[in-house]
Amino acid sequence: MHLSGTTFDHAVDRMVGTFTWEGQVPSVGSVLWQITMRSGDGNTVRFLGYKIVDGEPSAQFVFDLGGAWQANPQHDAVLERNRPTARFNPLALQGMGDDWTWDAVLNVNGDDVDGVEGRPQTP
Repeated sequence: MHLSGTTFDHAVDRMVGTFTWEGQVPSVGSVLWQITMRSGDGNTVRFLGYKIVDGEPSAQFVFDLGGAWQANPQHDAVLERNRPTARFNPLALQGMGDDWTWDAVLNVNGDDVDGVEGRPQTP
C-alpha cells in the first residue's frame, strides 16, 4: 500500500483528514491512517487517527501526547474506494498556535509503510 495524497482541512467548526492511497485494504490485520500535528514551538503534539481491523472500522481518535488525554469520537469516517475521510473535533487545534505543522502516515499491521509531509490548509 502507498499513500498517493493527503489533505487536512480545518476551520473553526471542523477538521477533516482525507487520505488517498494505492492498494487494497487487507481483509485481515490492521490499517491505521494517522495525522500528527506539531505546534510551532514543538511543545504540543497530537495524533488524529482512523483504524480498520480485519476490514471493519475499529477506532477514530485524537490523542494528546504531552497532556496524555485521548478523545474517541463516534466513528463517522467514510471509506470510499481508496479514500477514507474522517472528521475530528476542531478543539484538537487548541494550543497549537499559528505556526503548526502536520504530516500523515499509513500504518499496516504495526509498520509505517508510507508517509506524507504537509502544512495547515485553509478551506
